[in-house]
Amino acid sequence: DRIPNEFYQNAPENFWSLLVQLFNVFYDEGRVPASFKKSIVFPLFKKGDINEVENYRGITFMDSIAKIYTGLLAERLVTWMEDKKKISESQAGFRRGRSVVDNIFILTNLVEYKWNKGIKKIYAFFIDFKSAFDSIDRAALFYKLHREGLSNKFIEGIRSLYDGTEAAVWCTEGLTSVFKTCTGVKQGCVLSPYLFILFINDLAEELEGGVRVGKVKINMLAYADDLVVLAEDPLTLQSFINKIHKYALKWNLTINLQKSKIMVFRKYGGKLCKNEKWYYARELIECVNQYKYLGLIITSNLNLKCNMLEKVSKAKLAFNSIWSVFFSNNDLPVSSKWKVFDAIIRSIVSFGGQVWGFKYYEEVEKVQRCFIKKLFYLPQNTPNYFIYLETGRHLLHCYTLQLNFNYVQKIMQLPDDRYVKVIANEIIKSEIMWCKAWKELCSKYNCPLEIDFLKEEKWGPVLSKMIESYKSSFFEDCKGLAARGTFHGLYSVLSKEVNYVTDSLDKKCISAIMKCRGELLNLNCKRYMHNRTQLCSLCNLNEEEDGVHFLAVCPILAPYRIKYFQTRTLSTDMAIEYLNGRNWKLLYHYYCEAWQYRAFLIKEFNY
Repeated sequence: DRIPNEFYQNAPENFWSLLVQLFNVFYDEGRVPASFKKSIVFPLFKKGDINEVENYRGITFMDSIAKIYTGLLAERLVTWMEDKKKISESQAGFRRGRSVVDNIFILTNLVEYKWNKGIKKIYAFFIDFKSAFDSIDRAALFYKLHREGLSNKFIEGIRSLYDGTEAAVWCTEGLTSVFKTCTGVKQGCVLSPYLFILFINDLAEELEGGVRVGKVKINMLAYADDLVVLAEDPLTLQSFINKIHKYALKWNLTINLQKSKIMVFRKYGGKLCKNEKWYYARELIECVNQYKYLGLIITSNLNLKCNMLEKVSKAKLAFNSIWSVFFSNNDLPVSSKWKVFDAIIRSIVSFGGQVWGFKYYEEVEKVQRCFIKKLFYLPQNTPNYFIYLETGRHLLHCYTLQLNFNYVQKIMQLPDDRYVKVIANEIIKSEIMWCKAWKELCSKYNCPLEIDFLKEEKWGPVLSKMIESYKSSFFEDCKGLAARGTFHGLYSVLSKEVNYVTDSLDKKCISAIMKCRGELLNLNCKRYMHNRTQLCSLCNLNEEEDGVHFLAVCPILAPYRIKYFQTRTLSTDMAIEYLNGRNWKLLYHYYCEAWQYRAFLIKEFNY
């Protein structure tokens, strides 16, 4: 109808009152306008071959007023599902207070827990439904809604939205002709996810059994249509696969075996046994050692290095895509650039940090250091300790560790029957994984932690204190490395408490100060390189051209010292004063003009 959402957002209250009355008529009479049943399908490319239809997700565009109506129905349906506890505990998709992190946490912690108990292998079948939302049999859907106990009136309200639906596809040439749609739920409609999870809600019950953890058995984890089935032995897994095949035939679902894989989690690797083969309707299912589950690349030995490398690659791609329009803009304050880095780049590399954040990954830390080097035009050989001391930035491990702390503490507030809490309690009892890491860190930084899942309210202060101690200790270690450094001139004796990476100075000025303080200028003297000329090319003092010579001594650059420092040469103490912040602007202006003049002389006279 071409009416934008903003029209409804800014409509007066009397308009909303009339609209509610109209919606009540639709609901009471079980009918909706014909326009509610019409939609435009936009094919959104996912990945793979651009010419394969399966690699597109059809997003349905509806009238805004229809979205409001279905949103009200969805809200009522969700309230009913949660109040009546209709949805299986194995399903986390589109449910309040649940996320993909829950399923990743359950899967990885369950495997580690069973390994710790002496179970060498856990078998997992990752299921991909072919066009899951688009292939739902609507008659079967309404039957299942009746069986779950939804009122006839509510079901008729939903049925009215799906009787006689029509769609057109949005192509590059425009819209196709209108055609009727008889199967599936509309992707893009807020009601559709809840209809889908109700449709497959009985699958976990069909399977029975599963992997025992504490007092529960877990046979399946689901996030909408992303399913993984779990078993402790090969025969049970094959039994589950057979039941899934029968279920799919019964309800007209199709498993995509090109994307559905089996993974055998085994701590120490090794080959599978000859009899460890599984079949779906007599077709062999591929076994893999790596699978991307809910955005996280998981391997059979739970090594996340492949995942980290992929996330680092994505983070660099995101960084480069906004570099020219944002990060390279010298007029934007540094604080804004930190915020964007944290919001985008850090978020990408720390995805799933709630689960793995207790571990340190050097691949993750490199992302922040590379960002800082590029942001301030620092050479690649800039010491790591220098970057942290000058910017005051903390290790990303501190951030992911806090994510892990906060997530587990949130878990402990959940009801006892939640899978994620059952798993967490068993990890605490066994003192493995994050529980073990927490205790070791607390012991290292003199913050004793008695982990008792009945007293989790005591964790917060201790863990917060530990993280602060971790940060302080890391900076002290950096200061120690700086004091012992031999390749960076006066930096070993400079103050590390200066704070110039602020909005009061622009990026170029900050970059110049960093290079001067850390002796990161591209001068002749490079003490870490041998068999090269180290002497100054400009003057005849026969001295090494290091940072001190450039800043304080070289007579060729004396006019610029007189201009900005009112002296031909600077003593070592005076040079240290300027490098410690006596006047950042004077230091910056001297650097700019002296460096430009040096470059001119070298170019013109081939020094």
